[in-house]
Amino acid sequence: MPLSEHEQRVLEQIERSLYAEDPKFRAAVKKSSHKPARIGSLKLAIGCGVLGLVVLVGGVWLQNVIVGVLGFLIMLIGGVIGVRVTQNPPPKNKDGKSAGKDRGGSSGKRSSGGGGVADKAQERMRRRFEGGQ
Repeated sequence: MPLSEHEQRVLEQIERSLYAEDPKFRAAVKKSSHKPARIGSLKLAIGCGVLGLVVLVGGVWLQNVIVGVLGFLIMLIGGVIGVRVTQNPPPKNKDGKSAGKDRGGSSGKRSSGGGGVADKAQERMRRRFEGGQ
């Protein structure tokens, strides 16, 4: 269902205020993500999982423990790759340094959470409500 003109204007206003409030957020939104590499790695993880399952079933069918264990190990490798791909690492700058975390900038404070987007938004809202009372 498309948004009305009023809803689109309100959404654009919210977006502009977010960009004005947090320049790092704007830079993070504008940057391109690592989707092509992540999609390839995710396909590799799924492929390893399926191949491992086929080898494991083949090992059971052949009644060969070594083939079954090999199939399990292939599935395990696929699972590890899949977990690592879905953890979403921070993007790198041109000089290879991590751009996703604040390394003691002007405020010197770090959020108590893991540094995810939801944690940062929650911390920002908490500070707003504590400061407004």
